[in-house]
Amino acid sequence: YLQTHQTDVEKTAKIVADTTYYQYQNQIVTDITSYAKTAGVTILGFDFPAAVTNGKTPAASGLNSIAANITLQNPVAYRNYLVFLKLIEQNLTKMQITDVSITPDKVNPNLISNTVVGIEVFTK
Repeated sequence: YLQTHQTDVEKTAKIVADTTYYQYQNQIVTDITSYAKTAGVTILGFDFPAAVTNGKTPAASGLNSIAANITLQNPVAYRNYLVFLKLIEQNLTKMQITDVSITPDKVNPNLISNTVVGIEVFTK
């Protein structure tokens, strides 16, 4: 049946959770939450898109990647935001920042708003 109904097999693979994928998500949430606490920023939420579709290929063969978008509570002190980004870039698990989105505060030049950080985590 599986050989003759390959389309059904592919659809099922897309809707069935891969536990290793969720283990990586849990580790990402734990690590990023720790970095946020150290930097003095508050995370509002995490978004894990289905796949990284930047048109990029992994850095080395055998690596996969998981994308995540992190939304921070507004406003954020710009200095704390920079510390947060630095902690992500210097992590032991291989994460890299792919996108940043900020808006300057109209009243206080030391604050920013609409902060979203996109990251890519390389996994085996």
